[in-house]
Order: sequence, then C-alpha cells, then structure tokens
Amino acid sequence: MLKQIKMSIVIIISILTLNSSVYAVPIAMNANAVSTDAKEAAIYKAKIETTSKDSNVTIASIKFANDFANNKFTIIECVPKGYYIYHNDSGNFVEYSSYSISPYLGYVSNLIYAGPKEYYVEENSEYRHTFTGERLDASLKDSFAPACNDNVKRLMSSKNSKVLSYINDSTLSDKTFVSEAQDAIAASYTVKYIPNSSYLSSLSSNLGYKDGGYCGYIAANLVLYYWQKRYPSRNIVPSNYLHSSGIGLQGTGLTDELISLGSDSGTTGLSIRNVLMHIAMRTVLVPHRHGICSLYVLVQK
Repeated sequence: MLKQIKMSIVIIISILTLNSSVYAVPIAMNANAVSTDAKEAAIYKAKIETTSKDSNVTIASIKFANDFANNKFTIIECVPKGYYIYHNDSGNFVEYSSYSISPYLGYVSNLIYAGPKEYYVEENSEYRHTFTGERLDASLKDSFAPACNDNVKRLMSSKNSKVLSYINDSTLSDKTFVSEAQDAIAASYTVKYIPNSSYLSSLSSNLGYKDGGYCGYIAANLVLYYWQKRYPSRNIVPSNYLHSSGIGLQGTGLTDELISLGSDSGTTGLSIRNVLMHIAMRTVLVPHRHGICSLYVLVQK
C-alpha cells in the first residue's frame, strides 16, 4: 500500500511538473512580447522628442479618426499643448505641431480628419468643422471620398519603411523597443524637396515682403507664385503681380490682396487656409465647391 501511495505521489508530481513545463514557455514569451500598441506609442513618443523644442511636451491622449472614405488616422494630443496626426498604414505623420492646440481638443468620438485644416466632428447627420463651425450635410460624404483616397494613395506611395519595419518586427525586446523606436524615427528623418523647389530657393528678392506681422500672407503669396511658375497657363497669379524680369513678385500687390481677403490681420493656419481657398476657387485649381482633403489635393489638380 505504501508503495502504491509513493507511486501515486510520483505520478502527481510528474503531472504537475509536466503542466508547469507546458505553460511556462508561453507565459514567458507573452511577458516579453511587445504589442503593436506599445510600439506605436513608442514611435509617437520618439517623434515628439525629435521634433519638439520643449522637453516638457508629453502625450496626453490618443484618439482615432476617419476621413470621408473611412481611411484611418491616429491623433496624438500633448500637454502642455501640441498634436500629431499619424497615418498608421503608411507610417507617416501627416501633420504635427508641438506648440499648437489640437483641433480635436475636447472631442472624443466621431472624429473626421480630411487633411490639413480639415477637422470635423460628425453630429446630427452633419459634419461640423471644429474651428470654424462650418457645417456640411452628411449626404456630401461620398463626393469627398475620392479626394481623400487620393491623399491616402500619396501617403501609401511614400511609406515610411523604417517605421513600418519597426512596427512589424515581432522579435523586439521589451527592454530595447523604446530605444529602437527612437532609431527608427531618426533613420527616417530626411529632408524632402518639392518638385522644382528652385522656383523659391533661388529667390533673394521680389518676395512680396511687407512689414507689420504678415508673415503668413507673405508665405501664401509665395505658394501661389510657386504654382504660377509650375503652371503658367492657369494664370493663378495675375500678371500685374509678377515682376517684369519674370522672377519673383512685383511689389506687395499680391500680399496686399491676400491680406484684404483675410478675416483679420492674424496669420494662423486657418486664416491662411481660407485665403488660399478663396484664390483657388477663382482659378482652375479646384474642380469642386469645398476644399475637402486640403490644399495638398487642390494644388495637385
């Protein structure tokens, strides 16, 4: 009988030992695995550290938005202020500022992001712009979708391979993944030039400069000048605003007109966006009524 009891104890111990060995390996593996959410959060943090001049800028909240074609974006809001908008499928940060207030501050759900300066929240069968209060009927959604898909196609055509490689790496250690996120952001940080950038970089005068805190409007007239140079037949900038030498702008005429179109003397991104939209609407830059999905699409038409 004693022998049988001893044998039973041995069998029980063997079973317990077997069970321990079966489950110990998966538990250890799960403990060391780095989730996609954790890796993406590390990318957000690394991007903020790379682009913010204020070391006190930290992540306050992470929100999610769709565009009018249901493409997905992530909104990272910071404290004391700042925001970053990230397209997860391409690994690209579409826009960011470490010193501006998030356009979605105070909003949690039903967020619509249709490109820079196109921030909406869906409510009561309408899309309301979070800054201007402009309201769009939800029935217009399908008409905006193609422009949004064009935006995303451009993002996907220039994927951030370093970031995506990091996100998709299943072998990352929970001890080093944060530093590796910093390496991925640093490796993907490159200077990119627009086509024919010499149209602007070669200018040392005839910039339409005007004293008085109008830097945003001056920058806007240079944007219009750039597109005039690329597509002269479109007459984006009236000839009387162009310098007789063919290089640069004549005086401050174009700047003055842009200022007159502005709602105030401020040069916020929104005020400049509205002025450029006004100019775009009277040229062949824009084939549709609303500038949904940003000037990034408008100027490509």
